[in-house]
Amino acid sequence: MSKLENVTAELCDQLMIEASSGDLNCIKNTVAMLIEYSACELARHKNSEASILLLDVAKEFERTFPREKQRHQSIL
Repeated sequence: MSKLENVTAELCDQLMIEASSGDLNCIKNTVAMLIEYSACELARHKNSEASILLLDVAKEFERTFPREKQRHQSIL
């Protein structure tokens, strides 16, 4: 397996652990970040058509699975 395949397998394992603990918001945020980051990288490498398609996927994902607003706790 390539390094990317190994990291992907580890990420999937961790996502399954998070899902079994009920932390679905963490999973939604992680998936959205991966899609958005991939779209940015495609744009950076001058593949704007694929980048736009992925941004559309990210928008649809966000519409279907909206992220919860994170509450920041004051350290004071």
